[in-house]
Amino acid sequence: MFLMNYRIISKDSLLKLTHKEAFVFCCIVLNTDLENDGKIYISHIKEETLAKMAECTSRTIVTYIKKFKQLGLLDIKTEKIKGELGVFDRNTYSIKIPDSNLGENWFRLNYDFLKEEISSDMKGFLLLLKCLGINGSNTVLYSLDKIGKQKLLHVGLNKIKELTRLGISLQVISKAKTGYVITDKFIYEDLPEQKADSPTEQLLVDYYNRIVSYCKRQEMKPPKYDKELMKIIFNNCPNFEFFVDKMNNRNYPKEKISNLMYFIKTLNFDIPESNEKAKDDCIIMT
Repeated sequence: MFLMNYRIISKDSLLKLTHKEAFVFCCIVLNTDLENDGKIYISHIKEETLAKMAECTSRTIVTYIKKFKQLGLLDIKTEKIKGELGVFDRNTYSIKIPDSNLGENWFRLNYDFLKEEISSDMKGFLLLLKCLGINGSNTVLYSLDKIGKQKLLHVGLNKIKELTRLGISLQVISKAKTGYVITDKFIYEDLPEQKADSPTEQLLVDYYNRIVSYCKRQEMKPPKYDKELMKIIFNNCPNFEFFVDKMNNRNYPKEKISNLMYFIKTLNFDIPESNEKAKDDCIIMT
């Protein structure tokens, strides 16, 4: 069955693992098809392939998979398959898909994350860090010392600090005023629907939530809500379907949109003079 280019990852599952194990588990999840009416991921990925992806031995992969099964993260069925070179064992991994309608215990991960030119250790650490993001975002409000001392991850404090420094140098993590932000473009933010502060703002919020849905269908990170920028979008294009038609006729860097101003500039919307400064702000992350 055809799947979009991302999979739903369980945070609870990853938080039971080390960064190395988390990466291998996600390699399995990202190499899957759907079964059972879209409730189960099914993978036939070979242990040798996983070992190559994770830069480790096949024996290590066998140990990891045994742990995944013991923790109830997946089920395994092994069967004899006759191929051109004889009979061989084939593993079928079944993984229950987290219900994205229930809470924030999940996040979306793009398959192209596997192609990132960073180490498997770094990728695994980013996955664990994502599990600590607040309200589905890529923002982690904990200090590294707190993550280590409270044992929020199955990673030692020295290793946490080492990988964070590396992530900052690779520009897949950035230091914020409070905590850290994952900036890797293939780890999506799944933010809760924006709520209106007043009845008059509800039109803007409804429009914004439709933009978020549009972005997710296009497999890109939705920009954060900004009331003033939404006013500009709405005043220039109150018909959302017209907005979608205009966007669909454009070639745009789907993965690199950082805020709503991108749409305003791309569609050449009129900007009130008081918003001219915002127009000059950074719009697309490099």
